[in-house]
Amino acid sequence: MVGSGVMSPRVAAFSSRGPSILFPDIVKPDITAPGFLILAAVKDSYKFDSGTSMSCPHVSGVAALLKAANPQWSPAAIKSALVTTARTANAYGFPIEAEGVPRKLADPFDFGGGHIDPNKAADPGLIYDVDPEDYFKFFNCTYGPSIACDLVDSRLYRLNLPSISIPDLKKTPLTVWRTVTNVGDTDSIYRAMVESPPGVNMVVEPSVLQFNASTTANTFAVTFTPLQMVQGAFNFGSLTWFDDGKHAVRTPIAVREKALDSIVYSYKHCFSGFAATLTPSQAHQIAGIWPESRSFNDDGYGPVPSRWKGKCEVGQNFTVNHCNRKIIGARYYSKDAKPGDGYLPSSLGAVRSGMTVIFSGGNDGPVTQTLNNDVPWVITVAASTIDRSFPTVITLGDKQTVVGQSLFYDSADVGFKDLVVPASCSAEDIHSRDVVGKIVLCADSGPAGNFDDVLGILQGTEAAGVIFGRFPRSNLLPCERFMCVLISIPVNALQLINHGWVSTGSSPVVKVSPALTSAGIPITSPRVAAFSSRGPSISYPDLVKPDITAPGVSILAAVKDSYEFMSGTSMACPHVSGVAALLKVVHPEWSHAAIKSALVTTAYTTDAYDFPVEAEAIPRKLADAFDYGGGHIDPNKAADPRLVYDIHPDDYCTYFPCTNRALSRPSDDIPGLRTSGKRMYDLNLPSISIPDLKETPVTVGRTVTNVGDKKSKYKAVVRSPPGVNMVVEPSVLEFKASKEKLPFKVTFTSLHKVQGGFTFGSLTWVDDGGKHTVRIPIAVRVIIVDSFSDTS
Repeated sequence: MVGSGVMSPRVAAFSSRGPSILFPDIVKPDITAPGFLILAAVKDSYKFDSGTSMSCPHVSGVAALLKAANPQWSPAAIKSALVTTARTANAYGFPIEAEGVPRKLADPFDFGGGHIDPNKAADPGLIYDVDPEDYFKFFNCTYGPSIACDLVDSRLYRLNLPSISIPDLKKTPLTVWRTVTNVGDTDSIYRAMVESPPGVNMVVEPSVLQFNASTTANTFAVTFTPLQMVQGAFNFGSLTWFDDGKHAVRTPIAVREKALDSIVYSYKHCFSGFAATLTPSQAHQIAGIWPESRSFNDDGYGPVPSRWKGKCEVGQNFTVNHCNRKIIGARYYSKDAKPGDGYLPSSLGAVRSGMTVIFSGGNDGPVTQTLNNDVPWVITVAASTIDRSFPTVITLGDKQTVVGQSLFYDSADVGFKDLVVPASCSAEDIHSRDVVGKIVLCADSGPAGNFDDVLGILQGTEAAGVIFGRFPRSNLLPCERFMCVLISIPVNALQLINHGWVSTGSSPVVKVSPALTSAGIPITSPRVAAFSSRGPSISYPDLVKPDITAPGVSILAAVKDSYEFMSGTSMACPHVSGVAALLKVVHPEWSHAAIKSALVTTAYTTDAYDFPVEAEAIPRKLADAFDYGGGHIDPNKAADPRLVYDIHPDDYCTYFPCTNRALSRPSDDIPGLRTSGKRMYDLNLPSISIPDLKETPVTVGRTVTNVGDKKSKYKAVVRSPPGVNMVVEPSVLEFKASKEKLPFKVTFTSLHKVQGGFTFGSLTWVDDGGKHTVRIPIAVRVIIVDSFSDTS
């Protein structure tokens, strides 16, 4: 299949991403070009090959053609022409995507200026030129058998490059200068169009550039000012100079706010939870209850409510006296489960008995389609970060400081120590060095990381601790009785080495101060944790899963007779369970489906600064429905959802073979059997997923129940998934009584014959006053040819 129907280009998954570890003041890569399945010459034949080594010859060839057409152009001029004319949208006008885990919209650290456009590069209009001697203002180079260059000025954004990267924008506005040279029409006027990075005010002065025979170059200033002191990651924008319509000269912009030196955005000190599949010995360790634990102490609790009708059963090593005002009930089950008595079939029996069932989604993220517990009758929970940070100041040999994150609070031995930098941090490498009493600097080997291995090796030595540079993610183990500090690779790792030296020392030194704790502003939260498993469901792509996210990173949890910071969707699940229990108390007449609907439709999708919630991944991206379902849990709003999407428990039996108790097939591996030929998206869920929208429109029905004011009117606000037309009929719902039910239909039509992945939207019912909103997430994937399904 060629051309129409194929969504391209996309940045290939294998293509390395920025920002640069050594030079974060530069946007890298500069450009992208075809590099996937390229027919290449191999010996005396040809074969298809992929890699940036395949895309590089495309750019080299275009550069050679530009040099032939414009022999007077410098290398910087050719580079500028390529970058500023590159395209950022595909043939259908959609933004170019970047393949990753998961896929996301491409940004400058994925593709620089964009995808190469040879024809436009031949006539760029304006260029950003750089005299080769200018590079020596930033690098001190020596010449000999080989050339060696040392960085002498780290503010590389001062170079006249066709891009701007500000990795540490603080409270004080920052101004960057650029000069453009006219290589187009002699008499021309260009006007600036600014797309500011989110949270940043960006002003260009002058905003109009005029060229003529005597004025062939113009200089302008770009001033960046943070609008909110938010500690976060890079955000992206652009500056484009337009003439009368012939030329558009676009410069990519990347800015990262650094609100405080004492806080960095990555504050993950945790482990990834445990698997649901346990050995008999593991199951024995976690089975039952330990009433002697301090976490079950009932000091401060009132008497057991008189309405409590449960009992305290006696079991092995458990007497009736072990129940108290906190453990108010206990049951003893001595009969082992039979093979095939799966918990998912049993959970449907529980739902049909009126119980609310909530499961954690798993800790295999950020890879897509890794979700567990994805059946429609349960609430599946993702994990998100909290508004806490544990800044740890590292003082370098020349008194500069770098801030990391740790749970190191021991102040008994705070002083400068030698810094050891092994080549690989392998066991062989570490044991070959003198690390006794010293701090070791290690770095992740890649997205999967090697922190656990390195920590295990070092704890077997007499090293004083480890400073670990890692990629942003959340599944890291805490360090017990061992000093370990986590720093961000893109900014701080090289700084430790360059500035750790003292004038009289033979090796770099560092001093690690005890950690502090910071809460609330300016920490950007929540974010979907990197370890949190993602949808879509492999078994049931007609469902949006997970359903919701809740705090699950660095949660203080009871462990034996003490407490420990833990992370995982198993930490997030109790938050949702607690809120569901409170909702059941406030609304005892609500069904399990009503409680689930209230949670999903009132969840929030923006943070405290009104920025969209992000999902930790490599690279990080804006969260979508397969990251967090409806969004982040909001207990207060869930108590008053106004409308709910209710489901009678027996409705699930339309899709699954049921007995009077649960499922007739007693297995965790529940097949998606449909007894009526219906699709599972026809269930009255508070979400819609269409995994195979083709040329024929698909109509999905829903019914909402009024649990708010008796008389109320709601209007539909539609946010269609890109490339899909979405129509709601009726678009206005008017209720005249409490518990009244009103149906509506949603029709999806593909606007383009494009083979692609899921795109996302939403349907929100808003009341007349605009005070109450009832939002459901929408996921749609357009399928043109079944044999060319893009499932990523």
